[in-house]
Amino acid sequence: MTISRKIKAMALALLLGSFLTIYLVMEWVAKPVLQEQAVAGARQTVTNIEGRIATVLNEGAVLTDTLAALSETLPLERSQFIDRLEPVVDHYGNVAIAGGGVWPEPGKLTPGKTRDSLFWARNEQGSLDLLDDYNDPAGSGYHNEGWYQAGRGLPAGQCAWSAAYEDAISGTPMVTCTVAIHRDGQFWGVATVDLMLSGLSDLLTDQNEATGGYAFVLDQTDRILSFPGARSSTLSMQSLSDASRQYSAFIPTCIGTKRRRAGLSA
Repeated sequence: MTISRKIKAMALALLLGSFLTIYLVMEWVAKPVLQEQAVAGARQTVTNIEGRIATVLNEGAVLTDTLAALSETLPLERSQFIDRLEPVVDHYGNVAIAGGGVWPEPGKLTPGKTRDSLFWARNEQGSLDLLDDYNDPAGSGYHNEGWYQAGRGLPAGQCAWSAAYEDAISGTPMVTCTVAIHRDGQFWGVATVDLMLSGLSDLLTDQNEATGGYAFVLDQTDRILSFPGARSSTLSMQSLSDASRQYSAFIPTCIGTKRRRAGLSA
């Protein structure tokens, strides 16, 4: 072999060796680091979303606890309750608060009156209306509702969050916080605040566009609260498992979610 051929062969071998070295470095060193950074970034995104949602829920819980605390100290006069509680429910016109109020035990606010709730709901103009629907004698009675029954065993100041549900008018996902009211050491009723989760989709969409990932929110029963780009009236408050049976595109997400909850990698 001539010297020129030897030089060419050595150059080719060096070139191939360089490519192989670069490939091995990328596969064994750089790729794991990049994957680790991507996972860390995704976890931080989830943490940020959790923090923002937790802040909203905490504000709702504090507001409900304030209603309960006032109800424990106010004179037992309906007019006093109305004057003092309505500004608390309004929360400076906060439209995220869909409604709230207090739900006394029979005869505890007005002697002889079985259903005596004071519940305010936010109307389309953003102000509050005092509703009397839940006091209708022909109704099932708010004392039989699950959110009311949950309050009977609650320690003072503790919020029991309902499963998410959909507002009948706007279709917006909502949750209700229930806090027990005690007077003279006895269960007197409950205070509630209905919190709208209308900002979830915007929050998740912004995060997804910023990170290139995909975040979605389920409630504690695995029902879909927000699934940007996918949630529609046909998916309204369905569980992720039910949605995956209807739409095959949801199957990998459903499997991945179950695996993560089981402590496995998705």
